[in-house]
Amino acid sequence: MNIDILSLQNLRCSGCSKKIAKELSKLSDVNRIEFNAETKELSYSYVSPDTPEQVNIKIKEMGYPLSHESKGANREARITIHCPAGKLHEQIKQTQE
Repeated sequence: MNIDILSLQNLRCSGCSKKIAKELSKLSDVNRIEFNAETKELSYSYVSPDTPEQVNIKIKEMGYPLSHESKGANREARITIHCPAGKLHEQIKQTQE
């Protein structure tokens, strides 16, 4: 069994975490999905060497790129629309400008 830890962008609330966990649990080889909200890290266990690539693709499709990747504006907008915490964050940001 292997463990992978990913640092994600756009991970703002427990709703985001639940959404990701629900989708990743559909992959047959992904187990023990855990999140650290403070560090925005996702960890999971797997066996097949192909699983990390499948997980990365799935996460990116959902709008959560890895921290070291460039963030597309359309992905950020999509997450902000679907995430209540993201909406609140945007409202606060706009009032501060």
